[in-house]
Amino acid sequence: MLVMDIPDFVRLGKNGTAMRLRETLEWNGDWQIPSGKFEYYRDGGRWSVGYQVKTVKVFFFFKKKKIFSVLPSVPHCHNIELVETTKEDWKKDNGGYAPNI
Repeated sequence: MLVMDIPDFVRLGKNGTAMRLRETLEWNGDWQIPSGKFEYYRDGGRWSVGYQVKTVKVFFFFKKKKIFSVLPSVPHCHNIELVETTKEDWKKDNGGYAPNI
């Protein structure tokens, strides 16, 4: 895991698009350097969503941490539960766009 308690590979919703966790880059003069911030990235399409961990009530007083997408500019991709998936599933879903990681 790149970030504690956050899965490396997720789907946007139960059967949605598969994405991988990656560190974002920022410009430092002429170079791009790691920013220390993370996002879920879709290689087959080259777009990403931020994420937010929320504690939600599951049943009466039982609570569970869940991860949700953050992309307010695209309402149909915003505030959707991110469901953990496997590396193999992510690779299959992204086809030839998936890098060798």
